[in-house]
Amino acid sequence: MKYVVTDLDREEVQHRYSGEAFNRHTFVKQGKGQICGALAEIAFENLMIKRYLPCKYVGDSNFEWDFEFGRCRIDVKAKQRSVECRPDYECSVADHQKAYKAHYYVFASVKDDTFVEFMGWMPKPEYWKTGHTVKGGQFTGITEHVDNTKMYYRDLKPMDEFLDQLELYDYKRAFGEVD
Repeated sequence: MKYVVTDLDREEVQHRYSGEAFNRHTFVKQGKGQICGALAEIAFENLMIKRYLPCKYVGDSNFEWDFEFGRCRIDVKAKQRSVECRPDYECSVADHQKAYKAHYYVFASVKDDTFVEFMGWMPKPEYWKTGHTVKGGQFTGITEHVDNTKMYYRDLKPMDEFLDQLELYDYKRAFGEVD
């Protein structure tokens, strides 16, 4: 599922980009990883709007997840790439985030700040149960910066399934079947 980045999106990114390291775990110089993350968040928000799924962006005030949809907490994870993403590439979540209270992870690949491709999603408990752990300093094709848990994109659940489940949740919420 691809989203083409617009000039308006790039403008919005500049409002979110501080030019500083995001936190003590940031390893991309001058906080430039924020650009990739912000593009993925904006693309996700627009995807939700397109599907008429009212979500609230909270990533600017909450460091454990990016969006709230009813009681669902969604964390968008993004990787910057200079090539098209493939199913045999991996997504990752730093191990220090295991205690964060997100419910779902959505994984995105950002290519050259021109488009965002949503590679899939995973409920947080299932991700930590089925992913494989690598240690900081370990070479896995790249030298890992921190301990993290990885999963191949091909093993994620399809994005359409996630959006369909959110639509069903929203429908049930509208009729008082769920909180």
